[in-house]
Amino acid sequence: MRGIWHIACWGNYIIRYSYLGYETLYRNIQVNANLTLPVVKMELAQTELEGVEVTAYRKPFKLDREGITADVPNTILAKQTTLDDLLCKIPGIQKRGEDIEVIGRGLPTYYINGREVTDRTELDNLAIDQIQSVRLVMNTGVRYHSEQRAVIEIKTKRLGEGLAFNVSGNLLQGNYLSQNYKMNGSYNYKNWDFFLSYNYDRGKKDSNLDVYQQTQSDTIWNLTDLTRKQIFNESHAYTGGVSYHFSPESEIGLKYEGKYNEGNTFSKDTLSMIPDKGTSTFIRNLSDVSDKSVSNHLNLYYTNDWKNGWKMNAFGDYLHKTDRSRGNIREWESDGMETSMDYYRKADWDLFAAKLSLSYETGKAGTFSFGYDFSHTTGTDYIEYVRALNNGSTSNTEMKIRSTCRTITHGIICHWEPDCVTNTYGAI
Repeated sequence: MRGIWHIACWGNYIIRYSYLGYETLYRNIQVNANLTLPVVKMELAQTELEGVEVTAYRKPFKLDREGITADVPNTILAKQTTLDDLLCKIPGIQKRGEDIEVIGRGLPTYYINGREVTDRTELDNLAIDQIQSVRLVMNTGVRYHSEQRAVIEIKTKRLGEGLAFNVSGNLLQGNYLSQNYKMNGSYNYKNWDFFLSYNYDRGKKDSNLDVYQQTQSDTIWNLTDLTRKQIFNESHAYTGGVSYHFSPESEIGLKYEGKYNEGNTFSKDTLSMIPDKGTSTFIRNLSDVSDKSVSNHLNLYYTNDWKNGWKMNAFGDYLHKTDRSRGNIREWESDGMETSMDYYRKADWDLFAAKLSLSYETGKAGTFSFGYDFSHTTGTDYIEYVRALNNGSTSNTEMKIRSTCRTITHGIICHWEPDCVTNTYGAI
């Protein structure tokens, strides 16, 4: 730096040199005439910061030809409190009443880590911080049943080694007290995962429906239908299983799901049909129905995503379900005559199913997929009427075999699905 100072007063001065990013310098000078400042070399300043905070926002959604994928961690989706709240933030998904729907496709089918969810309780037990991603599939391929119009795939995180345990519950006081308690536990060691969960739910509610209708013809009919219901339900759901990870993309596992449900429904129905001329009709109906159901589901699965483009999913399932119900129906008509009937129903069903899907993605040439489905269902349904003229019992056997091939090349989709369905119905 150079300069010429014109200072009216002679004397001693201190000159300060400073510039952004350089060390500040000080020089002593004596002025007794016009003075040219000397050349000064400034050194770069070395500043040590305590820390730097970088804030970035990752796009939560990614769109491809099959659907949309939402990353949950480190996005606004991770701040949701329930799974339904999270799903409703994904474009194309909405909540209608108590159900989650895909716009234009209806109710979706859920998959968790490649396994189809057969019980809603498994979704209720899923914590938001356990979810890695959610994928809405609108263009379902051979990995799914052909009748599934929309699929929601959920992938969970693999926790670190050790024991994890979580217990939660809630009480809701309305007209009646409702209770719900959840317990989840897992133990991870190297490539092994062991997990279990238990869910208890108990509640009672009232359901009322009033219908008023007038029909005008040669006779004007005024119909009034008043229905009052009290519904009680108690359920226990429990799951457990083990899985082994060959790699982050390859896993084999065994899972058990069980559920016990018991409920009671008491209803009172009052019906009146009053014409503007003629005889009126009055009917009063009381119904008391209790039911129990037990289901046991065993699932064996294997998934693999090779880095050379091949993907494979294989599943085997066995499901046994029993239903038992008892009911009493009493009816009074206008003449005061009373009729009463008791009934008892039992049903037993077994399902064996297997599924295999294999796909190969070639990149520029397209994707080739092959799928095979097999299911065999058998069951009996028996109903016995007390003080009635007849009883009824039916049996049903159904076997389905489906093989599917699918090719996607430059946006062109070709697939064929030869099916073989055999049904056998019979009355015992």
